[in-house]
Amino acid sequence: MATYVGIEQDSLSVRAAIVRSQLGRTQIVKYVELWLSQFPMGNVELVDPSSTEPQAPAPALGSPARQAIAEILRLAGSGAEVIAAMPTEDVSLRRVELPMAAARKVDELLPFEIESLIPFETDATQLEHQTIESGDPTKLHLLVCAAPKAKIRQRLDQLAEVGLDPMALVPSAPALAGLSTFLASFAVTEAPQMLVTILVDRTEIAIVRRGKCELARTITAGHRQVEEIGYAEPQPGSEAERLARELRQTITSYRMQGGTEPEGTWALGLIDPSAMIVRWLGHVLSKNVELFAMPDVAAGTSKTIEAPLDPVAKARFAIPLGLVGHVLARQRIDLRKGEFVRTRQLGLARELAPLLGIAAMAIFFSWGFSVYAQYSVLRARREVLESELARISLTHLGQETVDVTEARELLEQGRANPDPMPQWTAFDALLAISNAIPGGETGGITHDVQRLQIDLAQDRSEGHFELQGVVGTIEESDRVRAALAEIPCFQNLEQAGATTPAADGRRQYRLEADIRCPDERRASDDTGRRRGRRSGGAAAAAQGGE
Repeated sequence: MATYVGIEQDSLSVRAAIVRSQLGRTQIVKYVELWLSQFPMGNVELVDPSSTEPQAPAPALGSPARQAIAEILRLAGSGAEVIAAMPTEDVSLRRVELPMAAARKVDELLPFEIESLIPFETDATQLEHQTIESGDPTKLHLLVCAAPKAKIRQRLDQLAEVGLDPMALVPSAPALAGLSTFLASFAVTEAPQMLVTILVDRTEIAIVRRGKCELARTITAGHRQVEEIGYAEPQPGSEAERLARELRQTITSYRMQGGTEPEGTWALGLIDPSAMIVRWLGHVLSKNVELFAMPDVAAGTSKTIEAPLDPVAKARFAIPLGLVGHVLARQRIDLRKGEFVRTRQLGLARELAPLLGIAAMAIFFSWGFSVYAQYSVLRARREVLESELARISLTHLGQETVDVTEARELLEQGRANPDPMPQWTAFDALLAISNAIPGGETGGITHDVQRLQIDLAQDRSEGHFELQGVVGTIEESDRVRAALAEIPCFQNLEQAGATTPAADGRRQYRLEADIRCPDERRASDDTGRRRGRRSGGAAAAAQGGE
């Protein structure tokens, strides 16, 4: 559970909204306003005039603002995160339009687009922006906040003097959009709403639509200037008249930039008990102005039972509560970034030490489980690869192995038969037939090949052949068949039909057989010598062929 404190200070008081957030749920714990006049200045006098003993020096209490803020932080509890307001008069807020194609390079293009719109040097300026919804899908609309770095540094120094080191620094006018975090109906309102926050000597204005600020500005005139004229018609040239004129100009400027007339106008801030200033705003704007209904403190969040604040009193906490809502909604306008980002103190690290220890243990166990899971996957993959390597090495290298180095050596050495030619070809079959037929002058056979067809499978280890030839007698055809039957690679040798008469009284025969070598390596022995005789043997076998 995190605790957030939004703090705003003026010349009269310090106001704060204390909010707790847990698992996406937020609760307003307390609204606190401490008047600076109730805190003593300087040191507290502890001198006892009746005592003759040396008196201890008076403890330094600091400024009234520092004492008030210390009391607020005490009420919030240890570990509370502070969100502080940056005076809007110290920043420049502009609406910028870019092509939608530039959405990914906004941070690079923005300094060039804003340079002509702000009265500061861009090199010495901090730029923050947030998107504004529009009906044009080809355009990117932005609300850009430009703040001089010197002003940011000065504001942080002022906060440090009163004991604050805020986690975020948000301009007070855009922070009013953060009220939508606590009011669901306000967050989804399609029509623009105008929030006018009256403070002592300034007026903060924000035009909000669907929970996002689309225009914001500060007018350096406020409750004091209106109260001086008794909430009457402002005289020309007066500060009250300037306030009324600039309020009307704000609405005109918003409409000129593509916005529509605000549907509702709401008053917040230092509202007098009779709400005369609310009616005065409605008169000068010629609009129906109503008091904004601030959310109540959640029941049961405070140990002490306090009377609920009336609507006028709650309106004073618009900016403090908006600061917290702005951060919880994760809106981008926060000037405590870049070189101004807060350095975490050792005390905070000590407070978070138990949580960090639990997180470290969770990360360690997650890392261990991840390593084990990866190891299991890799081990299973290794087993699959080794099994595949054993199969491939046995099939193609003639020796089964699961060792990569041994497989590489076998691959470099080649198989037992280094001959790169196929183990059995049609030419081998032709040579075997030619060598098997008895030849020569003594006991030889005059043999003519009429037709020889050899079909081998793709791996050339099996096939079929058909031989049709002419010999002198039937006995010679039987001798040819017997000779071919002795070749190991010729299986199921059969004579297809009986011999038939041919020309000159000779006999014609036809043989068929399957080609299937029982031992491919043995059938290929002496391959080099056999292939050396191929030319002559093939010629003899083909003599008188088809």
